[in-house]
Amino acid sequence: MTKTRSYLKERLQKSQGRENKSVCATAVASYFGAANEVRYLHTIQDIIGAVRKAGYTVRSRKSSVKKDISVGGLRLLAQQGKLEFGKYIIRVDGHALVMNQEGTTVVDTDPRKRDRRKITHLYKVGF
Repeated sequence: MTKTRSYLKERLQKSQGRENKSVCATAVASYFGAANEVRYLHTIQDIIGAVRKAGYTVRSRKSSVKKDISVGGLRLLAQQGKLEFGKYIIRVDGHALVMNQEGTTVVDTDPRKRDRRKITHLYKVGF
C-alpha cells in the first residue's frame, strides 16, 4: 500500500508533534547534505528529490535484485560484492535507511540486529 503525504503527515503529527519532516527521511537526507533543500520530507519521492537537489544522481536499482528481498538479503549480496559502488537509499514499509556497497548500514534510525524488513524501493546514489 502506498501511503499518501496526508496520511504520513497526520501520523507524524500524532507521534512526534512535527508537521513537515519525518525523523528517518530527515536523517537520510541529512547524510547527503540535503535536509534543507526541500520543505517536506515524508515520502520516498521527497527524499529522492532532496538528494537530487543537493547535486547527486539517484537511480532505481530494485529491478536488479530479487522481487521480495529483505534488507538482510541485500546486505548479504553486498558482502558478496554483487552491488555497484556507491550508497543505496532503501525504503521499507514506513521507514528509510542508507547502506553502502559493502553492506554496512550507514544511516538507520530504527536499527535491527537481524533485518528481515522487505525492501519496497531501492535507489543507488552517485555523483
